[in-house]
Amino acid sequence: MRLADARILIADDEADLLDNLAEIVEDEGATVVRASTGAEALARASGGFDVALVDVGLPDAEGDTLVPRLREAAPGAEVILMTGQGSLEAAIRAVRVGAYDYVLKPFDPDALLASVERALRLVRAARAEQGLRKALRQERDFTAAVLDTAGALVLVLDREGRVVRFNRACEALTGHSYAEVAGRPIWGLFPFVPEEAQARAMFQAMLDGGKGASAELHWRVRGGGQRLIAWTNTTLPDETGRVAYVVATGLDVTEHRRAEHELQALHVRLGEEHARLLQAEKLSSIGQLSAGVAHEINNPLGGVMSCFRALRAGTIPAARLPEYFETIDDGLQRMASIVRGLLDYARQRPPRREAVDLASVTALSVRLVEPSVRGKGLRLVDELSPGALRAEADRSQVMQALVNVLLNAAHASPEQGEIVLRPAQDGHRVGVRISDQGPGIPAEIRHKVGEPFFTTKPEGEGTGLGLSITHGIMKAHGGSIEIDSAPGAGTTVTLWLPAAG
Repeated sequence: MRLADARILIADDEADLLDNLAEIVEDEGATVVRASTGAEALARASGGFDVALVDVGLPDAEGDTLVPRLREAAPGAEVILMTGQGSLEAAIRAVRVGAYDYVLKPFDPDALLASVERALRLVRAARAEQGLRKALRQERDFTAAVLDTAGALVLVLDREGRVVRFNRACEALTGHSYAEVAGRPIWGLFPFVPEEAQARAMFQAMLDGGKGASAELHWRVRGGGQRLIAWTNTTLPDETGRVAYVVATGLDVTEHRRAEHELQALHVRLGEEHARLLQAEKLSSIGQLSAGVAHEINNPLGGVMSCFRALRAGTIPAARLPEYFETIDDGLQRMASIVRGLLDYARQRPPRREAVDLASVTALSVRLVEPSVRGKGLRLVDELSPGALRAEADRSQVMQALVNVLLNAAHASPEQGEIVLRPAQDGHRVGVRISDQGPGIPAEIRHKVGEPFFTTKPEGEGTGLGLSITHGIMKAHGGSIEIDSAPGAGTTVTLWLPAAG
């Protein structure tokens, strides 16, 4: 049907003609709104119509005076005037007031329908265009609102590097309004020549078909400062596929990068403080070991001094001189070994990871601790076999961890007790288990074990840092410490380290 879904307003004071016109357009699928006067036509027009057929000789109004009022009542609609007494002047007047067509009575129904159909096509095309324009405007307004309310910087450049879009985030950051930068090259906002050159090179590469690029570049802000922006860029092509615009989105990372640098500096300082803390705790351990070491040195020293006195007195028969010299050499070797072990333990050196034979470290640790626990009659039993377990670790730090645990075990152990060091292995981990025969750790304080400055020793006998530092050493190596204890059943501490190789 030629007029399907159309709404046609017909205004004529001749009832028969009105009925005839209504029948013609209704047969083509239109809905008819009837009026017999100008006032009635205006009232009905407020409900909307597509095309109006209006007689110029209505009782209360001339048709050509109704045209602008009808079109105002139904924007986008068209009006066709009908008259039985046409003239050139009347036709010209009708066109001037905005009528679509001027039809003479009596009319040919096909010619009339053709005129109405053409008018309807024009109305529908105009309204469709208007709808598209409205949708486009809404889309544009929506996009502008999104860009302006986005926290990110959004910058759009044409092929010449001129600003096409500069959202509110850009305005707030730089202190420049869109009106100030629109149509101008963006390069002046880069404060450093090398970074401006980098930005230009990235821009040109994208025009040449390169993929989206990212970079962190400084942007100049009003007042002479700069902000560091992390940019991510992409392109918008035209209908031919050629790059039309470069779109850059950015985030101000100035504070983030500053915080990163401060965190790195803090990490360095923490490392230095940790190293000092390790050394301080090591010296504290040496204080606990010193009495035993002094006693251990005193025995061979007494023998050496006795031999020297006898040699000085000249009372030793020549045949026994080799025996005395051997005693002196053995005593000096024993003292040197004790002092060398203590010095090796106390020496401060940069951490160095290497393949370490755990048996050699436990043997040296036991040798250091043994003199200080001999007064309690404690026996240290080292069951590790040389070469059996190798860990990827810093030898000095592992030794410090072992000495800390052995001293704690010695403190908890009863007189004449036994502390046993056993090998441990689990997949890619190797370790040492240190078991004592002490009273165990009470359940109410077990969760505090390993906390800095927590100690069960009497005041003045411990810093409370030994086990905490041991935790730190194991964690830094990618290992761990496990504590198994029950009241009355002693405590077993396992130091786990990554296996070498």
